[in-house]
Amino acid sequence: MTYTISTLGPEGTDSQRAAHHYALSSGISDYDILLCESFEDALDRVRDGSDFGIVPAAYPGLFALHCKYRDLPIIGSFVLYTKSMVLARANQNGPIRTVALHPATKPLLSDQYEPVFINSKPLCLRKVVDGDVDAGIGSKDVAEELGLKIVEEFGEIPMTWEVFSRGEKNGL
Repeated sequence: MTYTISTLGPEGTDSQRAAHHYALSSGISDYDILLCESFEDALDRVRDGSDFGIVPAAYPGLFALHCKYRDLPIIGSFVLYTKSMVLARANQNGPIRTVALHPATKPLLSDQYEPVFINSKPLCLRKVVDGDVDAGIGSKDVAEELGLKIVEEFGEIPMTWEVFSRGEKNGL
């Protein structure tokens, strides 16, 4: 049987990494990961047939998700640190005024910067490459892949992940 795990995309998110981790640590060898535009979309996909949805406990709207998707049992949780996170910019000089960031990463942002909230960290860094913002907070590996200059490194952040399912409350 092939299992489907829904979580936040695009490619390169900590959520995608957490979905792989969940599958492998649960002994699931045959699985697909469905990368969604939001955690709400991921849980809608669980209602529509995905086997599992993975959501980080740091998601600012987690309680609202618990209320809206109370028909989907939370069958477990696990700890998986985020990838190393950084503040990165394109290689230009000049002041940093605007910073793209996921709402959950707001505590990492200095008050001196104007936040521009984006739905995922890889998309935050893409906004830097596209010139829409001066800098972004995202994963170090994605920043390096995009050729961005690292201004500050925050390291890995401890994270708990929740596993939603449309199945029984006790799991697989």
